[in-house]
Order: sequence, then structure tokens, then C-alpha cells
Amino acid sequence: MNKLLMKGAMLFPLLLFGACSSFSPEVLTGEQSLGKEWDVVLMDGKAVVPADDTPYLGFDKEKMWGFTGCNRLTGGFPVKDNKKVDFSKLASTMMMCPDSKYETDFMAALRQVKSIDSAKDGFRLKNEAGKTVLEFAPRELTDERLGGEWMITLNKGTDGYKQDGEKPFVGFDIKEKRIYGFAGCNRLVGTLNFEEFKSGKADFSQLGTTRMLCEDNTYEQALLENLAKAKKVKFFNNELRLFDGNNETLVILRKSK
Repeated sequence: MNKLLMKGAMLFPLLLFGACSSFSPEVLTGEQSLGKEWDVVLMDGKAVVPADDTPYLGFDKEKMWGFTGCNRLTGGFPVKDNKKVDFSKLASTMMMCPDSKYETDFMAALRQVKSIDSAKDGFRLKNEAGKTVLEFAPRELTDERLGGEWMITLNKGTDGYKQDGEKPFVGFDIKEKRIYGFAGCNRLVGTLNFEEFKSGKADFSQLGTTRMLCEDNTYEQALLENLAKAKKVKFFNNELRLFDGNNETLVILRKSK
């Protein structure tokens, strides 16, 4: 298990790159309010298959964040005249991950970066000689990422689950194409259109519960109402965020380890 050494964030210079004239920084951020995230798909000439432990970067108009395969990255994202982006100061957590397959190579590649260029589905970061050292593609919700159990970290209309014992969660069984979980009192059971869900559409109309009577079901009632209202889902910063039709956040889920 990783040992977290929370001695503060470490600041270090990473990269300062200028963009090609055909490259627009808006490609990085997208139009969604939460920003946009990008998976590493090529590192120093070697293909990388995106998974839970592979690096990624995220951007919005004011900041950037990311994951090295072990540690979290955060920093500013100042764009100057749509030509230069300065990532000279990034903060990193300081976890020790002896089993990390990617962090060392990923950080070494970032330190080489001098320029950016568009790719078919994303962008490439290049070194001083013009060689591509990293290539990124849009980060997507895959079966591997979705499958498993997700703890509920936000349930609109509540202050969180305060009771002892089992905590509420939602689980996704990809093989059986079913959804299950614990709502705070009753069990969740049902089916889900996983392809639509992965593409961003949330529809929990086929979700049901057991019929146990509980002394306090305030949390559960709010959760069921929020799931019924959910219309959209976004996979963001390793969380599933459910929104209603007005883009208001209803539920946030984080995957259990």
C-alpha cells in the first residue's frame, strides 16, 4: 500500500512551451465548466493504454491539474496571446509509490517539453529537437474505470451520512450489466444502459430498492430523489459527478480502492 508523506506540496519547474500557430489553447480546456482532461497515450515513443494508474492532465481557463501515476499535480494555466502556456510552477503531492510504472518516465518527459502541437484527437508535447515525448487523447470513462464500487461523497440536500456501519455506495457490474448499492437503509438493485452512461447520459429509471423500514431515512430519500433527477454524468478528476438538466451537481461518487 502506498505510504502518504503529507509534508506539503513541492514546487518545481516543469515546462514552458510555445504553441504552433495552428494550435489553439481552447482545445485543451473544452467548453464544459469543469474543464477537460487528457490521458497520456504515447510516452517517449511507447504506447500507453489508459487505465486507473496511468498519467493524465486536466485544464480549464485558469488552472491545470493532473496525475503522474502516483502523485497529484496542480498549478496555474496562464495563456499568453494564445501562443505561450507557462507551467513553470506546479505543486505535487509527495506520495511514495514503489510500484508506480509511469511516474519517473512521465516527469522526465515533462521536463523535456518545449513546444505543443495538435494531434488527431488531442495534442502532442515535443522536446527542443521537435521530437514528440508525450501525446494525449481525451480522457474517457471506460469499462475498467467504471466497474466496481463508488462511495458517495456528496448527496445534495444532506450533510453527509452520519450513521455508523456500512456507508452508502453505488456499484457497477459491467459483466452482468447491472447496478447495485446501499442507499443508507435499503439495497439498490437495477439495470443501466452502460454505453449511454459512459457517453455522458445518466438514466436511473430502472433502479429499484428493497423495502426495509428504517428509523431515519432522510439521507436515502434525498439520494433516491437525486438519482431520479440525474440527466448527465461526467467523469472528472477520478470522480463520477451526476447533474440535473440545469447542470446542477446532485451526487458525487469516488471509486473505492
